[in-house]
Amino acid sequence: MYRNKIPWIYLLALLTFIFFLPKVKNKLQYSEEFYGIAENQIRSYSRPNDVTVQNIRVRLGQSVLAGDTLMIFQPKSLFYKKEDLASQSRLIDIDRQSDQFQLRQQLDQALSKKVLIPEEYRIKTDRLWRQKKITDSLASLVLNAPVNNSRFDSEIKTLDEMKEIDIKNNENLIMALERAMSQSPDPSREKQSSIHAEVSRLEEQQKELVLLADTEGMIGQLEVQNGDPVPAYQSLIKIYSAHPNLVTAYINEGYLGKVTFKDSVLVQSISETGYQLKGSILNLGSRIAVVPDRLKKIPELKAWGREVQIEIPADNRLIQGEKVKVIFLPKENLN
Repeated sequence: MYRNKIPWIYLLALLTFIFFLPKVKNKLQYSEEFYGIAENQIRSYSRPNDVTVQNIRVRLGQSVLAGDTLMIFQPKSLFYKKEDLASQSRLIDIDRQSDQFQLRQQLDQALSKKVLIPEEYRIKTDRLWRQKKITDSLASLVLNAPVNNSRFDSEIKTLDEMKEIDIKNNENLIMALERAMSQSPDPSREKQSSIHAEVSRLEEQQKELVLLADTEGMIGQLEVQNGDPVPAYQSLIKIYSAHPNLVTAYINEGYLGKVTFKDSVLVQSISETGYQLKGSILNLGSRIAVVPDRLKKIPELKAWGREVQIEIPADNRLIQGEKVKVIFLPKENLN
């Protein structure tokens, strides 16, 4: 007898399922309540050109405000340009030192020659005078007559004239070398001054190469470290809002025509009973998509729907990724 009751029980369950299936399907299809995920679109920061991270000013998990400094950069091109300018400045220093050394050597030689010129001509003159005396003595002994010394006198006079010329030329050379050593403006110094000014401008540009937060939130990811070279458009840092201001939900096909942009909804927390806040439709998806398992009312069944983004006040008690219930109600019920 017990065996005969079992098929009837299964049959009753099957008939009950068949009877209620259309109502459940209709209830799901035309339901005004859906599940959503409270989240934010993550704010990811990058740079449009190659940079080197010079200093990271924040740490993972730190709260930041709009306008806070996140990172300071040094572009690779700026670094290489500064290195090139520093190299040019060093070469100018070397060339100037070499030129100054040569000028100093020439000046030292000219100053030494200033002392030697009179001595050199004194020796030559003394030699001529000795020759003249010897010639006079021999002439008196042999010829017993004075000798014509006009040749000696002419040579001595010529030596005196040459001495004055050499002294004058040497003085002119000394003045020219001293002027060259203290020349103003010095072309090399002017060039080096220009290089230093350019380096200063680059350093000012470097100070401006800072990454500022444009939103309030929390540092969720740091993709780089100090000193890292970073290619253009590579993600550097990601900021998550402390509380979400968007809810992503999916509405089924039976509800498509009832939702329009800026419609008001209620968002209820599932984890915190009784907590709800008002939101409005921000974006409507352009196609029907598969509903994620977490947002299905019956996870075992496949479901499709239109993605809807709902804007909610940022000042809320929800956390990132929290599952919530979205309720579409008549506008008079939201007042």
